[in-house]
Amino acid sequence: MKNLLLWIIAFPFAIIASSLISSAYSYIVSLVISEPKLFTIFGTYIQFFAQGILFVTIVYFIVPNYKLKSAFVAFFVFTAIMLVSEFYLKKLYSEPLEITKMCISIAGSLLGYYNMTVMGKADKSEQK
Repeated sequence: MKNLLLWIIAFPFAIIASSLISSAYSYIVSLVISEPKLFTIFGTYIQFFAQGILFVTIVYFIVPNYKLKSAFVAFFVFTAIMLVSEFYLKKLYSEPLEITKMCISIAGSLLGYYNMTVMGKADKSEQK
């Protein structure tokens, strides 16, 4: 029962936490960087990359008994969220897809999954 509750809590918490942290990062960068081109790189692209990493990492640490499985599921949930949100926004506002941001976010979540996989294997080897 406890594991099920952790799975249910992990994803909404990861969505909220990664969104808040990336918004705070964007706000801090906007205070420091005034050049539009630099802000696009540091304020937008790195923000989406970090959001993908944070989402997978938060789920990994919330669900302790199934860490690698939860990171794998988090990667696919985050990818699905990004794809659905981009296509929904395109349909809603009739604007071109922002494939760059979507790919950077997915790359961030993939890196987060890879890091958690390596960390999980290192934890297992230390326990032996």
